[in-house]
Amino acid sequence: MTKLINSRNIGKDETEDRLTPERWRDLGILTGLWAIAAIIDQLWLALDHRVPSWDPADHMIGALNYWWTLQPQHWFSGHVWDALWTLSSKYPPLLYISTAPFLALFGRGADQAIAVNLFYTAVLLVSVYGLGRVLFRAEVGLWAAGLCLLFPQFYSLRTGYYMDYPLTTLIAASTLALSLWHLSQTAYSPVKSRWALAKQWLFALSLGLTFGLAFLMKQTAIFFLAIPLMWVGVSALIAGFRNGYWSRFGQIFTAGAIAFLMILPWSQTNWLFQISAVFNSNIKSARIEGDPAWNTIAGWTYYWQQLPQAISYPILIVASVGLIIALIRFLSTQPL
Repeated sequence: MTKLINSRNIGKDETEDRLTPERWRDLGILTGLWAIAAIIDQLWLALDHRVPSWDPADHMIGALNYWWTLQPQHWFSGHVWDALWTLSSKYPPLLYISTAPFLALFGRGADQAIAVNLFYTAVLLVSVYGLGRVLFRAEVGLWAAGLCLLFPQFYSLRTGYYMDYPLTTLIAASTLALSLWHLSQTAYSPVKSRWALAKQWLFALSLGLTFGLAFLMKQTAIFFLAIPLMWVGVSALIAGFRNGYWSRFGQIFTAGAIAFLMILPWSQTNWLFQISAVFNSNIKSARIEGDPAWNTIAGWTYYWQQLPQAISYPILIVASVGLIIALIRFLSTQPL
C-alpha cells in the first residue's frame, strides 16, 4: 500500500513538473526579452568606440591570460590546474574563465569579452522569473524579469566588462535555488514520496553549486548569502534535535560542503593576498576615491541613497505606490 501511495505521489509530482503551454509561453516571452536586450546591447557596443576604463581593461587582461592558458594545446601540459588558481590572485577567476570561450569563438577584443554578459543576462532573466513564479505567480516573474532590463544600473553594467553584473545574476540564481529548497518542504517532517525527497536533494545540490559559482565570481557574494544560509542551516539543525528528522540538515550541510570545496582551491592558493586586499582594495581605495568609510552611516546607507539612480525614479515611484496600496489592502483585511 505504501509503495502504491508513493507511486501515485511521484506521478502527481512529475505531472506538475511538466512543461505546460503556459510555461512554454513564459519561456517564449523570456527568450524575446533576452533577444531584445542582446540586440540593444550589441548596437550600443557597435556605436561606442571609447577606450575601456581602468577596471574593465584590467579584467580584460585577466580574461586574455585565461584564454591563452585554456587553449587546447595546454590542456595536458600539467600546469593548467595550477594556473586556474594562480593567474588571478586579487579576484576569483570565474569571470575570466567564462569569458575565454567567447574570446575563442568571436576573437580577442573588448566587445567580444563583454559578449559574455549575454549568457549572464539569460541567467538573470530565468532566475528572477523563477523567483517571481515560486514566491508569487508566473505573471509576477515575467514583470520582474522585464523590469530588470529597464534598470539603468543594469544596462550600464551589461555594456561594460565588470564583475558586478555576473555576480548579481549568480546571487539571483542562488536565491532561487535556496527558495526552491526551502519551499520544497515548509514543515520539518518526513517527505511522502521518493520523488519529493529527490527534488529536495536536487535543489540543495543546485544551491551549493550556485553559491560556489557566485563566490568564484567575486568574494562579496558572501555578504548576500551568508545570513540566509546560516538561518536555514540553524533552523534545520534545531528541527533535527527536536523532531529527529535530519534529512533537511543533511541537505543544507551538503550544499555548504559543495560550495566550500568549489571555493577551496582558489582561496587556499591566494589567502595571503586576500588579507592585504581587504584593506588595500576596500578601505584604502574608498578613502582615496572619496567614498564614505565602511564604519559610517553614510557608508552603510550608500546603496540606499543610490537606489533612485540605480532603478530610475519612475520605477521607484510606481513600486512604492504599489507597495503602499498592497499594505493598505492587507491591513484592511485584518481584524481589529
